[in-house]
This record gives sequence, C-alpha cells and structure tokens, in this order.
Amino acid sequence: MRTADGRITEVVYLSGATPDSGMVEVHLQSAGPTQLTRLAPAGFLRHSGLLLREGDTVIVKGFPVAGMQGDLLVATELHKGDKDLVLTGHAWTTGLVAADVVLPIWRQAHSFRLVRERGGEPIS
Repeated sequence: MRTADGRITEVVYLSGATPDSGMVEVHLQSAGPTQLTRLAPAGFLRHSGLLLREGDTVIVKGFPVAGMQGDLLVATELHKGDKDLVLTGHAWTTGLVAADVVLPIWRQAHSFRLVRERGGEPIS
C-alpha cells in the first residue's frame, strides 16, 4: 500500500459501456514525477458528491501496479479537503477455502453508504 499526495494536473475519462461506467484517472503531481492514478467509475464519483478538477490537492491511498502504459496507482481511498471516499471494501467468499477478498465498493450493494465526511456525517 502506498500514499501519494499532490495536485491534480489532468483528469482523464476512460470510455465505458455507459457514460457512468467509464473509469476516471488523474495525473497527480507531487515532489517527484507525475503519478497516473486510477480512481473509480465516473458515476460512482458523481454520486459521492466529490468533484475533482485540475489544480485540486488530494491524498490517495492505493497499490502500485504495472500497466500497459506504464506504472499507475490504483486508489483504495481518496481524500480531498474534509471529504474521505473509500473505494474498496472486503467481501468474504465461502466454499472449500474461505478467503478475504478486496472488492471495489461500486460493485457492492451497500457501496454509497460507505462514503463519509470527516466528522461522521454521510455525504451520499
């Protein structure tokens, strides 16, 4: 797990089957080189009420992966100002072996209830 903080220099919308299903990526400028960061589907971000623009300062927690276009950070949490957005959660599978599986929040039925604002008030 890695934490990156900095200023958004570019917001990129990747196409999806519907406008809401397309993924949002940002280029994050910090002290080092610009970091490409994959966040969540556009519809999930819009529903959360968290608006991202070029010039915004954010903190992203996530895991680094090697992608076809270079290294990127896949976000698990996003923090902007006084808002926190959780992007992954745990689901448990049953069968011969029980496993703790991390899934994107937008794939879980209770996803939007996990969006919260510091201080405990839901923003969804």
